[in-house]
Amino acid sequence: MSASSTSSLASPWKTDGLDPCLSANHGSKLPKTLVFTRSSTSKLTLTGSIAKSSLLWNPEFERRIDSMLRSVVEYSDGSLMEIRIRHCSDRSLSFVAQRVMATLIDGSARNLQVLSIKSCPNVTDESIVKIASGCPKLRELDVSYCYEISYKSLALIGKNCPDLKILKRNFMNWLDLSQHVGIGDSEAAAIGKFMPHSLHLELRFSKLSAKGPVLICEGCPNLEYLDLSGCANMTGRDIVNTS
Repeated sequence: MSASSTSSLASPWKTDGLDPCLSANHGSKLPKTLVFTRSSTSKLTLTGSIAKSSLLWNPEFERRIDSMLRSVVEYSDGSLMEIRIRHCSDRSLSFVAQRVMATLIDGSARNLQVLSIKSCPNVTDESIVKIASGCPKLRELDVSYCYEISYKSLALIGKNCPDLKILKRNFMNWLDLSQHVGIGDSEAAAIGKFMPHSLHLELRFSKLSAKGPVLICEGCPNLEYLDLSGCANMTGRDIVNTS
């Protein structure tokens, strides 16, 4: 996509859909490399190298991202099919689920199908439960580096979103156990039991043992791609035995 076409797509979100606090004239600015795009396929994407850096996260930045997401979802009347964003919180995700559910009830929604919320330290089971209930047509979910989400959320997503084919649940800093409470075979069990139609799974640096991949493969017979890079509790032999 050319720079000119990106600009034309981004313009409606910036002029009509965004909260005033995100304006360049409002105090501290959001980084200039952030681009918000709208297209005929109803997508919201936060792009740019700064958007990908977890080092930039702070409460004020998160508040601004939340405000942006809420404004765009409201502007779109809940009809977004794809959201890819970072550094949001339970506040804005709960609003997403609420608006999508409202449009489902009145029959006007195409409904959210792709949700990517990598690197969101304040997203918890509270909002993911609402996403599971309000967005039953999800086919792709990326909750990588979201350490406050548990296997319970994955189970609910699997139960309520039967079309889910792609799950990305990657981690960093495996040795920091405080960030990984409850992450491992319990998540593998939830995936194997409640996501039988999975085709693509990424579980990098998870705390899976040799049992985890077995649970996944037994429950997901159509699985085409499984990324277990960095899973330190597993050996090469474990992976070979699983395959």
